[in-house]
Amino acid sequence: MILKNNVHRLIIVDFHATWCVSCQMWSRLFAQLSLRSPTAVFLTIDIDEYEDVVVSYDDDVYSFPTVKFIRGGCSKEFVVDTIVGDGPEFILKLNSLKS
Repeated sequence: MILKNNVHRLIIVDFHATWCVSCQMWSRLFAQLSLRSPTAVFLTIDIDEYEDVVVSYDDDVYSFPTVKFIRGGCSKEFVVDTIVGDGPEFILKLNSLKS
């Protein structure tokens, strides 16, 4: 529902797993970035709890964390970028996609 109600905004989805140590460290930064980017919608999806959502994006979610940038809709066709891993690439992509 959140995706469908915000198709006009940049939606940033963090696919993570509770057992993933890298995901746990990344989630703190993800939460901080959400506070600094009020025009974007930030979502966190636990891959074990919401497996059906992960499957809807095909096999593109295969390593964790995986962050998808979505604009204009809620299906996989509207994914404008994907970052796999927890490096600084995320901040650069966010800055380029915010406008």
